[in-house]
Amino acid sequence: MVCSHVNKPPLPSKNLTTVFFFTLLFASTTINYAQTAIKHFIFFSQVREGIKNRDFYLNKGVIGVQMTYPWKVVEPNKNVYDFTAIEADLTFLRSKGKKLFIQIQDVTFNSTR
Repeated sequence: MVCSHVNKPPLPSKNLTTVFFFTLLFASTTINYAQTAIKHFIFFSQVREGIKNRDFYLNKGVIGVQMTYPWKVVEPNKNVYDFTAIEADLTFLRSKGKKLFIQIQDVTFNSTR
């Protein structure tokens, strides 16, 4: 038997208050998140003098730097470690209220280094 009339279930009624609440909740969360989550770091590579630039360390929108330190500087001889450069940069940056993101490189593609 073929029916030409099929009963469809009724569509759920939309509760305008619920839709408004979730829209408002979503909008307020993304606005608050965007204002507090972004932290800016400047990548100076191995140019350590860059952190002494007054325009950098007085910039309130930047919370720190990312510096690369070659492994051969950190370990100049087998099992002999020298953290002098990292400690000096960290001390200076802390005095200016900035953070240090350290990247240790064991390979470089620059033939002059």
